[in-house]
Amino acid sequence: MKSLFRVISLTAVLFGLLNFFYLVPPVVNWDEGTHAIWGFREWLALKDGNLVGFWEFARQQFAYPPLGSWLIALVNFPSEFSITLARFVSTLGFMAAGILIFSIGRQLNKNKFAGLSAFFFFISSPIILFYSVVVFKEIWGVALSLLFVFFYFRAISQKNLLSYFLAGCSLALLFWEKYNYAGLVFLTLVLESIVEWVIVFANKKNFFLAGKIFLRQLLLFSPLVIFAFWWILTPDNKLEWFLQIMRSDWNPVTVGLGGKLDYLLFYPNSLRVSYVFSEILFWLLLTGYLLSIRDLADKKIRLLFLLFTINLLLGTRHAVNLQDRYILTTVPGLFLLAGFELEKTWLFLRSKRKSKFVKYVICVLFVISGIWMGYDLIKLPWFLKSNATHLLSSAMYEEADYHDTIFNFNKQDWPKGELFLRKNAQTSEQVIDYILDNVDVNKQTEIVGYMSEIAPDWVELRMALRRRKCAMSARPAGGYNLQCTNNKNINNYLVTLEVKTTSRLYTYDYKRANSWAIPKIKEITENNKGNLLVEKDFQELGLIVRVYGF
Repeated sequence: MKSLFRVISLTAVLFGLLNFFYLVPPVVNWDEGTHAIWGFREWLALKDGNLVGFWEFARQQFAYPPLGSWLIALVNFPSEFSITLARFVSTLGFMAAGILIFSIGRQLNKNKFAGLSAFFFFISSPIILFYSVVVFKEIWGVALSLLFVFFYFRAISQKNLLSYFLAGCSLALLFWEKYNYAGLVFLTLVLESIVEWVIVFANKKNFFLAGKIFLRQLLLFSPLVIFAFWWILTPDNKLEWFLQIMRSDWNPVTVGLGGKLDYLLFYPNSLRVSYVFSEILFWLLLTGYLLSIRDLADKKIRLLFLLFTINLLLGTRHAVNLQDRYILTTVPGLFLLAGFELEKTWLFLRSKRKSKFVKYVICVLFVISGIWMGYDLIKLPWFLKSNATHLLSSAMYEEADYHDTIFNFNKQDWPKGELFLRKNAQTSEQVIDYILDNVDVNKQTEIVGYMSEIAPDWVELRMALRRRKCAMSARPAGGYNLQCTNNKNINNYLVTLEVKTTSRLYTYDYKRANSWAIPKIKEITENNKGNLLVEKDFQELGLIVRVYGF
């Protein structure tokens, strides 16, 4: 079995690397830019040996806890900061999560099938493959959630108090990655604890059992509770802010975009088209989920079932902002449930193999499923990119045919994924390069008309990296030969990004974020003609960039 574990580990690493080099997108999205710039600030403090600044930056990241930015800083530390290495942090999380999900599958059942099935679901999931190559918090949320499950299951099997404590520490780490992820596990554990105490009260004289349960729960909950109280209440009380973050109702992204049925079926549809590469796998997942109800007496199965179900219900209720990734950290639990139930079903069918009818049915099902999945597998390289564009509602791979697909789960209507970026394609990175080449990055620069493809924090990070290169090029052995502008007659710059209504960038997200900026850009264009320094029409992008100096 050790040799199989080595094969699984090697597969997770090689698959992660292959996926990384193929799927890394040219566009840095809104959230990705935010996480990347915090990682850069932490990296810069480490690079300068400023541990006080490193901790101060960590304290400033209350809305997005700092564990992710610390990982980015550490991976980038041996070299100059790059978005590529920052993205590779998620790939490391993918590798770790792949190994963990197989190991947990072995804890559910000593046979290989459950772990192998869950591992296959995981490494072939389009949404997981995409989020493992971008600077988002989801993949490390998955890895840390699985780390908790691994220690918790080991504690159940071995009745090991140390494993309960390690599970609690994993939960505290998950909290420091993102509060919501730890909150889902915490709610599940609370429900599980209620079940345990009901059993105790049903056996009124079982004081020994009550003592054991109390000790286990103390070890399980105390790391998170102590850490959360310290993080939220010191050095000043941020409880109200924390509760606002947990409610997460400040960003109404999907309000009014669909009917009640669209909202109700959003996550089931997402599971069907984005979490698996073939619809056959979705029906296997659904079957496994429903069959697991019969095994809820098993504590391990019950935890996985509750974890996924709670996330599904709370995510659906949060109709103001439905996003496919909001159930991502608990879907591996669904993969494990499906693997466990598929193994039981397979063993049942094997016991009936003497029946010729059963043999014929199994053969026909295998042939049909194999052909269907094989066809979907051939299309997977294209679909991976098409799916990524759908997930983030922006042309992540600069697709010329991009259009909004929110609440549209018909994959045939989505932009067609391109294996490689077409020749002479105009990109959002070229726009940012143009801006940086025509402003002095050491002076104040305001940009009006940001969008998902040209995100504010990513532009700010690009400017910071340019400033660093400028500073290094001024040194005798800086290693760079960079022209850094310094127009003494200009004190600050204003840049407008005017998106044409026929552009692929003129998306629902752009219009929502720039309802104030669209008329403002017209006003600036009319009133500041004398201050216009340069202007360029990126015709393929459908974007006009104007740089003003004052």
